[in-house]
Amino acid sequence: MKAHLVERATAIGSRGHVIIVALMAGTLLSATNAFAQSMRFYPIRSAPLGSPVGTVGDPVTPAFNSDLGCWEVHVESGVEVDLDLQGFGWGNAPGSPTLGAIQATVISAGYDNGFGAPLNPKGWPGMPGDGYYQARNTCQAGGDGSPCVSPFDPTCDNFNNGFCLPASNWIIPCGESFPEWWTVTLDYAWTAVAHVDCNVDDGEVKTLGGLILDVPPDAAGIYVIAMDPDPNNTFMVSGAGAPIPDVVQTSACITILGTNEPGRCCSEIGPKVVCEGGVTAQDCAMRPKPRSFAAGESCDGDCACPTCLVDADCDNGDMCTVDSCDECGQCLHTPIFSVEDECCNPASGHIIWIDDDDVCTTDTCDPSTGQVDHTDNPDCISFDADAFPKNRYVSFETGVLTVERAYHVRMTASGQFPESIGDLGWVGVPDSKGTALVVPDPVLLRSWPAVVRVGDCEIIPAATFEIRMTQGVDFDPPIVVETTAAPTPKLWGDIVGDFNGVVWTPPNGVQNFSDVQAAIKTFQGIESTAPLIWADIEPETPNRVVNFNEVLWLVLAFIGEPYPFSAPADCP
Repeated sequence: MKAHLVERATAIGSRGHVIIVALMAGTLLSATNAFAQSMRFYPIRSAPLGSPVGTVGDPVTPAFNSDLGCWEVHVESGVEVDLDLQGFGWGNAPGSPTLGAIQATVISAGYDNGFGAPLNPKGWPGMPGDGYYQARNTCQAGGDGSPCVSPFDPTCDNFNNGFCLPASNWIIPCGESFPEWWTVTLDYAWTAVAHVDCNVDDGEVKTLGGLILDVPPDAAGIYVIAMDPDPNNTFMVSGAGAPIPDVVQTSACITILGTNEPGRCCSEIGPKVVCEGGVTAQDCAMRPKPRSFAAGESCDGDCACPTCLVDADCDNGDMCTVDSCDECGQCLHTPIFSVEDECCNPASGHIIWIDDDDVCTTDTCDPSTGQVDHTDNPDCISFDADAFPKNRYVSFETGVLTVERAYHVRMTASGQFPESIGDLGWVGVPDSKGTALVVPDPVLLRSWPAVVRVGDCEIIPAATFEIRMTQGVDFDPPIVVETTAAPTPKLWGDIVGDFNGVVWTPPNGVQNFSDVQAAIKTFQGIESTAPLIWADIEPETPNRVVNFNEVLWLVLAFIGEPYPFSAPADCP
């Protein structure tokens, strides 16, 4: 809600003195306290929200809330509440003064309790002549049967001749007409002034002014309507113009029914929503914003705390997630990358691989920047995984890139599948790890990684391949690469050599339990893992994942089973 509102002002006898009223916590006042000069906000009536000017409304009975120091009334939301600004006890001040003028300043924060929708002076934005800012039932009908319910009824355009007499408990100028009401544009301000030298303290509570507050349908919690304790802002002045000292102030509290009923509190609306059951609305109001409260409801079920209506409500500004609103009104932020294996820059969505296939580095991703750090282990001896033959991958370097180029793949030798010798296809677009598939058509790129690893159905053990680069017309001389040789007498499955106490050595022409053990260690993800491109041998198209299937196929290879997947010429 915007801070600047028009609220009502009251002038009694003169418009020259304006009282600014704002909202804050007050001090205890008692209607029967005859020994304290006091002012208070006191709830007196309520009416349906939007009632016409002149509606009398229904009386309410406030009770004193000693915890908050206010006169509290419990109402439903969607009503208007009348607050009397009342005064009494000024005659108990030194010299037993009469009351000449008052001013009450309200600290405006009380209109908004930070939980429910804020309250608002009735009729905002009203104009001075619309009568929206007056209290109800402030006068009595005259003896001539006048229909006036209130001096602020538009039909009572003249207070003297409209036969509407002031109520007996109103402070009015002696011998003058009923006080004129008017509005003024201030920052959350409402004013009332009395200039009446003849107002002697008779021990009764007197109405000095009134305020009608709109309580919207989505109001919730407790609203404290209080005066500023600064004596320069809230005061009583005697008929002789001297300040009346030590004026005690008391607030009004408007509590929306259901506030003390336990219910469901949803807070921290967004990716992480906290649902609490069995808390009151007032307790929920203490939770971090944004928040919501549902009286009598629990946290049972997946849809207890809806946070969104459409996908756009869930946009977190992270280019690494797809943001959506599910059927329960919950925001989902689905990563577009493998959280375990890849690192993504949230500003650009650029993805890179975390593991550099060097067992002698500790690889960490900074998710706030998408940068990967490879920390060397000085006590570790490693091997360049790309420099040695592998079962299901071939690696080649692309060199300095200045123009677009494509890479052709051809198999030139295979003992197991000689019928597949020939052209296999082209190197596809590499992923963040530099891994590429074999595709049927050329892919012209300038941004090839420094090292490309081709792993697909067409790449088989114990074979020789040629990788030839072209810029679209001629081919460069081929790069000849071989996969791991058949480990006689076995047919395939040589993924490592031996474990030297720190790392696994490259394939050594032998297929034995060391290969099985290396796959198990890599599957478990513990120390002494083998490079992923050495250990990844299945499925038919390698997937850069090592699991129990690798272990199974290596055991079968150890007992002499042949390579189980398709011939390159038969690959899809």
